[in-house]
Amino acid sequence: MPKLSNDDFFSNEEINIDREDNDSDNDSLETDSSEASDIEQMQRVLHDPGPTAEHNHILNKTLESLSIDASISKEVKKYALLYNFWVLDGLFLPTPKPDVDLHSPTCWMSPKAKLDGAVVELYSIVPNSLHKHMETYKQFGSIFMSALSQEQSNILRAIKDCAGIVFTLYGLDPTCLSSHPLGRKEDPKFQVLLKKDGIGEYMHLAPILFKKHDNMVAREFLMSLAITLVSSLTDHKQGQPNARGQHIGINSATGGLISGAATLAHFLVSPDLELSSISGETHILYSSDYDFYVEKLSKKSNWALHVFDHVNHEVFGKDSQSKNMSLVPPVPLTAQPCTWEDKMLSKIKNPTPHVAAPTSPTVNTFVNPVFLNPPSALLWGFDVATHSSSSTSSCHGNTLSVSVVSQLQLEVGQLSVSSTCATPPLSLASSQ
Repeated sequence: MPKLSNDDFFSNEEINIDREDNDSDNDSLETDSSEASDIEQMQRVLHDPGPTAEHNHILNKTLESLSIDASISKEVKKYALLYNFWVLDGLFLPTPKPDVDLHSPTCWMSPKAKLDGAVVELYSIVPNSLHKHMETYKQFGSIFMSALSQEQSNILRAIKDCAGIVFTLYGLDPTCLSSHPLGRKEDPKFQVLLKKDGIGEYMHLAPILFKKHDNMVAREFLMSLAITLVSSLTDHKQGQPNARGQHIGINSATGGLISGAATLAHFLVSPDLELSSISGETHILYSSDYDFYVEKLSKKSNWALHVFDHVNHEVFGKDSQSKNMSLVPPVPLTAQPCTWEDKMLSKIKNPTPHVAAPTSPTVNTFVNPVFLNPPSALLWGFDVATHSSSSTSSCHGNTLSVSVVSQLQLEVGQLSVSSTCATPPLSLASSQ
């Protein structure tokens, strides 16, 4: 075996060193490359130094969705307070706006007709900028319902906080109003506000809803002090709580506002713990009663106009607008399909009611003079039958039956149309 000389040994060592240096350089390059790759990856994750085009697109879409959601929530505040405290099932199905006339009496003739009318009304309330999203934005309904539930809670909490003010003149125990539902069930002062003479069944026409609960007169239905004070929480007056309605520009009454105030006043003096469509304790049909009030207010009767005039004056400090209105010639009434209420009323013969028509009816909308001077002695407004909210009748088919309070019903029946129906819009007045 040949021997290596010293020169050969050093040459080989130099070669090995060079190789080690090269390997070290390669390892260093690989390490540097790996570190650079990690930094670049981290920069991409953190979007440093700048966002990518894809990120901008996602960000814009997110901001757009947040803007739509905020706009929906804003409209819900007005919807719950002024138009509908509850919504009908199927309201948010992705369908185009129905071709429905809100002034047609057929809007109240069937559940489908009521739903179509509610959809058209929603389109009229929501700004045009959201109309497309109502049909295409998949989350529109869920966002709307979530915001509505929150707004219902906010309204109810605000009213409960002021219950002592609202019911002061009724002489009610404030502790029962705030935290003792059993007291509301047993205290006669509460019961006379819920039932005729404090006995019998719960009903639409609860005494608390009349101007004088101990002397109920049909023409003074929905004109109680409690309704006025609850409605007043939407408009700030000296000595009264700050208004929720100030934030959304309410300056006049709507059918929904009055109906909501009536429903809340009814609920606050009841033994019910929670406000729901059908209460668990009393079985009062709050949602159904709310619709009942809205429908009756929607009919342009002297009674309805008088209620609007009363609330607009007491709550918003408005004088009559009718004397300053330039009215167009009246449109002749044509025969329209009549509801079961009208057919029932045609069988009832009562003397001409001595009800003085209001001298200055006012709502925040155009009033056709034909409604200020009705052609018949009977005024448009209520039906005769009052359906009971007790467990024996309302919970089994919601059938309507004549109550023992016949005198009140007859007086109420005198405020209704006979065979020719006026065309009721779903909402009689609107905020400006």
